[in-house]
Amino acid sequence: MKPAVAILISGVTAAVISLITAASVTRASGAAAPPAPDPLRPQLEQLRSEVQALRSQLNALPKESPAPASARPEAAPRAAAPPAAASLPAAPKEGPSLDQIRLVLRQGMTPEAVQKLFEEARKGKSMEALVRSLEAIVEENPQDPSAHCLLARSCIEALMVEPDFIKKGDWARKADAEYVKAIERDPAYWDALYGRALSLSWWPEQLGKLPEAIAGFEKALELQAGSAAQPRYADTYAQLGRLYTKAARTDKAMTVLSEGLRVFPGNDEIKKQLDLLQKR
Repeated sequence: MKPAVAILISGVTAAVISLITAASVTRASGAAAPPAPDPLRPQLEQLRSEVQALRSQLNALPKESPAPASARPEAAPRAAAPPAAASLPAAPKEGPSLDQIRLVLRQGMTPEAVQKLFEEARKGKSMEALVRSLEAIVEENPQDPSAHCLLARSCIEALMVEPDFIKKGDWARKADAEYVKAIERDPAYWDALYGRALSLSWWPEQLGKLPEAIAGFEKALELQAGSAAQPRYADTYAQLGRLYTKAARTDKAMTVLSEGLRVFPGNDEIKKQLDLLQKR
């Protein structure tokens, strides 16, 4: 609104208020008010004249035409509310590619290559993604024992970083099932025999997996045939000695640990277990 118009309206408003106030005072004094005395009449006439003058000035002001519809500023469209965080798809996690996994399998699953694969998955927090990739590879090659064995090992890795105790059990059962499939396809597959035995050795005792774990290590030890070609073979002696002791088969434990120390004379774990048994 223009300032001049505002001033005129304020003047008119003030005049009207004055008239209403005067009339109210007169009405409050009685139902039939006498004519206004002579001193008041000139003031009323002057007020009426001022109101009339103000009205004339107001009418003389140019009328503001409303802005055309096209010229009116349009309200900015309301931005769509972002979807709830829970509905957003999870960002893809980085991790080993299918080609990297296939390369590890083709190279014979060397301990160094497998360890590097798991380290990369842990670094990218993509252990479960690695499991899914291996499941796809197993589906492509269901008769490949190494694929089943690597899938089982990846399940064990996922178990180790899983905070939920119930889900840990799910990962353990899935790992065992894949180890069994690998052994079914190749009964002389040392990695699968050793891996399954090691996994079962840590299952709760009340589940009764100790005999299966011992049998798995015994088979792996047979396949090693006293060889020291690979440092990891030493752990078969140490693990089997531990389980024999746990099952109260002390004589068997002494025998296997003594043999292990002969093949791997510098192995601290085998020596430690043997010393403890000899002190009993």
